[in-house]
Amino acid sequence: MPASEYRALQHQVRELQRLLGKKTLENEILREALELAHPDVALALARSGRHAVKTIADTLGVARSNLATQTAGSTPRRRRGRRPQPEGALVAELKTIIAAMPSYGYRRVHAVLRRQRRADGTAPVNVKRVYRVMKAHGLLLERHTGNGAERRHDGRVAVDRSDTRWCSDGFEIGCDNGERVRVAFTLDCCDREAIAWWRPPAGYRPRISAT
Repeated sequence: MPASEYRALQHQVRELQRLLGKKTLENEILREALELAHPDVALALARSGRHAVKTIADTLGVARSNLATQTAGSTPRRRRGRRPQPEGALVAELKTIIAAMPSYGYRRVHAVLRRQRRADGTAPVNVKRVYRVMKAHGLLLERHTGNGAERRHDGRVAVDRSDTRWCSDGFEIGCDNGERVRVAFTLDCCDREAIAWWRPPAGYRPRISAT
């Protein structure tokens, strides 16, 4: 090999080493800058759409799932399902039912509302919507948590008309011969008239004898 060609190759090697050192220094400076602001840089690159999210995450060392979530959150999401229906008329119906029957829970209120709407020929209401609306407006009954605290009953049991609300009770009489007489009965909450009574000979059986 001629000496001139050997010297030219040595010059090229030194030039490449100089360029490599310069690029290495620039790479270290860029790496330190990315360590200070790489989440914002990664998010900006991902939102630009010029590169794949996985490639950006692997190159900058960030979590791909977090980057994908932040990128998706930048665009408004379309609402799925149907729009919520107005609740003003439904709340008025529920308050009317609860005013007449304050001891009813949401399932009984839904049953009464369903019968009323069926009689009027209007569309029924889902029981889950009745529960959601009653909960949002504070119309649900107080939950019994079993903590031993006494629950005060402020509702009205008596009614103004017959055949509106019934109640039932029972009693037991011990006889001298050791036998027991059991009687169960049903009363009208308006005039306390005995609607039916039940005296099984032994034990209870699901059968009621009318008076």
